Amino acid sequence: MLESFLIAALNMHFAEWAMTGAFVLLFLIRVVYLVFFTGRVAFQKKQAGGEQKPVSLLMTLRNEEDCLRKNMPRLLSMNNVDFEVVAVDDFSHDNSLTVLGAFCANSPRLKVSSLNQETRYSEKLAQNVALKAAQNEWVMVVPPSINQFNEHWLAAVSKNLDEGKDLVVSYSNVQSGKDFIRLLFRVEYFFQQVKSFGFILNGLPYVITEDNAAFRKKKYFEVGGFRGKIAEPFANLELV
Repeated sequence: MLESFLIAALNMHFAEWAMTGAFVLLFLIRVVYLVFFTGRVAFQKKQAGGEQKPVSLLMTLRNEEDCLRKNMPRLLSMNNVDFEVVAVDDFSHDNSLTVLGAFCANSPRLKVSSLNQETRYSEKLAQNVALKAAQNEWVMVVPPSINQFNEHWLAAVSKNLDEGKDLVVSYSNVQSGKDFIRLLFRVEYFFQQVKSFGFILNGLPYVITEDNAAFRKKKYFEVGGFRGKIAEPFANLELV
């Protein structure tokens, strides 16, 4: 078999050698990328958390009455970490603001504000109001739909908000289930975030899930917030 392979190799033309060499080169580049770039994530040692830092959870919403009734009680019931929730109602047409007011009366952790009129860039304005109202140095953006989270989630994040860091990205994914589509989403989210973490470790720009990222609010104001990108049709903090 080896002899047949050698004979076939000797009879190959230049174009065939070139194509084979290109394939081998691409394969080696892929291996190097997986091992030394994305693969660095697998070799990171788990670091012990430090002292907990207080965190402000920022929630901007519009017409989320049902989500608030369902999810806010569990969010406010966490008692193993120092945090506050800053909710800004973006001119809702349902009873979202009333529901927030009821929760606010029973929980000193919740602060509520609202926009009283429709504006062209109200979502960005609501986020800006929430950031200005936050009392803590570290902030996280959370959606009104937040409901599936470990009770130790925020405490674990707050232990890793060390000096010298401006952004802490945590892993997040779709809730597990029996349907195949959900499985595909979970696999896609996993590889997307592993790739993003690889970019982080190599000091390169990256895409993150902003719903599970903590950052120092002063960095938002240092770069001028959404200034210069106010006309963008979406309000992701990646614009900042």
